[in-house]
Amino acid sequence: MGSLPRPSAPQPAPALPELDRLIHERIRLGIVSALATNDSLSFNDLKRILKTTDGNLSVHARKLEDANTSRVRNISRAASPAPNIV
Repeated sequence: MGSLPRPSAPQPAPALPELDRLIHERIRLGIVSALATNDSLSFNDLKRILKTTDGNLSVHARKLEDANTSRVRNISRAASPAPNIV
């Protein structure tokens, strides 16, 4: 009887790149993902989609804006009409 070939030793998985903390925080990733599928969202729509607070969304949107990842208009909650994130 012939013998079966021996399976080779498993190869180690390639090293994964470091995650970009700017994008991979949950709320910021949610902002980027939501904007990838929508041309524009109101602040309140984004807050509802991400199930977060005004302050939390504002802080994360500002970080993305500061890094030129997204354009944020009228981010202040005092702004009227409701702020848009585009």
